[in-house]
Amino acid sequence: MTQQRILTWDHVTSAMAEVVQPADEVAVADTLVDAGRRGLQVCVRGGGYSIGDVAILDGGLVMVTTQLTGIRDFQPETGELVCGAGTRIADILAIALPAGWRTVGMSGSAFDTVGGAIASNTH
Repeated sequence: MTQQRILTWDHVTSAMAEVVQPADEVAVADTLVDAGRRGLQVCVRGGGYSIGDVAILDGGLVMVTTQLTGIRDFQPETGELVCGAGTRIADILAIALPAGWRTVGMSGSAFDTVGGAIASNTH
């Protein structure tokens, strides 16, 4: 964990926070337990493309999910896909489009992460 200044996508607002980038689900769980013990609020951040200040937390812990990437399973017959929260929309489209699938809704950027899109109700 490092103390860093986190900026909003438009670079208008910033906050100082402890920042951690867990490499797997075990590290996510460990981070949450540690934050709870220390009484820290936690903000989960994807790629940082959210408009506004939803992915920054002054004085708390910001967990960046960009290392939690990878498509773990894709069923081209049904379109069902399982991936990590840090997986970019572009990575999904790269395998889904050739198989004849597309997303029902689309965020403003293919660089958005799945976790960030879900957390921000991007559609």
